[in-house]
Amino acid sequence: MDRRGLFLKHIADVGRVGVEIGALNRPAVTRDDADVRYLDHVDTAGLRRKYHDDPAVDVSQIVDVDHVWQGEPLSTVIGDDARLDFFVASHVIEHVPNLIGWLNEVHGVLRPGGRLLLIVPDKRFTFDARRRCTELTDVIEDYLEDRRRPSCRHIFGQLSKRRRSTPPPSGATRADRRPSCRATARWQRWEHAGTPRRPAPTTTSIAASSRRSRSSICCAN
Repeated sequence: MDRRGLFLKHIADVGRVGVEIGALNRPAVTRDDADVRYLDHVDTAGLRRKYHDDPAVDVSQIVDVDHVWQGEPLSTVIGDDARLDFFVASHVIEHVPNLIGWLNEVHGVLRPGGRLLLIVPDKRFTFDARRRCTELTDVIEDYLEDRRRPSCRHIFGQLSKRRRSTPPPSGATRADRRPSCRATARWQRWEHAGTPRRPAPTTTSIAASSRRSRSSICCAN
């Protein structure tokens, strides 16, 4: 079963009202699939301006953003009375500076039994291959400091150990070869323990549930 089929299977189990964050031009869940609202850091027009020169993004296919989230409580953005059946994040969680804080925010808008659906990259097959995995001490420190933006340590780690996933083009200038944190910076890094060290898809597959919260996390491969 592909990622999309897996997501739709989990959505069918819990309900059809939810949010997808960072869908851009490739939503994992479409409006034909469910009553889904799209959330991003800027509105639709802002996304089209930002990715206007990016050949990897078809700006004409960028979804209509329903909610803009820029650091305020997520429950305020979605609606204080909103209780969602699902929350979808495809290649988003690795960009979050405060992992526990982000998960708490999402938990606050899910109804009992709701699900957080994730697609998470395996760092070994990305430009983060040379960086160490995120450790529990990192996660706790970022939470206790209530980090909203990456620290100098995060940024230095990103720039100093980043490996290009593709070689620079012939004739590239020094500036072209310099690593960049723009839009692709990843502050969280994981490996899938069950995946051998060989070329593989850049996502990891895990599933976990919380009895106390009665909500679950499902990650697609």
